[in-house]
Amino acid sequence: MESAGEAVEYARQYLKQQGEYIRLEVAERIAKITGPLVTLAIIASLFGIIVLIFSFGIVAWLSNILDSQAKAYFLVGGIYLVLAVIIYINRVKWITNLVLRIVLDAFFESEEERQKNEQ
Repeated sequence: MESAGEAVEYARQYLKQQGEYIRLEVAERIAKITGPLVTLAIIASLFGIIVLIFSFGIVAWLSNILDSQAKAYFLVGGIYLVLAVIIYINRVKWITNLVLRIVLDAFFESEEERQKNEQ
């Protein structure tokens, strides 16, 4: 009877350690997902600011050429509209696949990569 109690205690400890291992594994994978996605978001934000600043410069330059600030804004806005349509059409290839690759790489890391990271 005493050995059965020990076996139950060993099983309880084993299950507790497995739960902790799973939590650590999930935390590691979440960090591997969020790290690249946050980096991508920061780079995209900075790129957006740069595009905005260049846009104002282009509008100022085109205003002198076209002799109309309104025409310059419409021209730049039209260019961005065309770019938005192109990005929308290719969103799966350019955006969705990139995010999916980051998530899948984090969740399905090969055993070789895991051993390299542990060394």
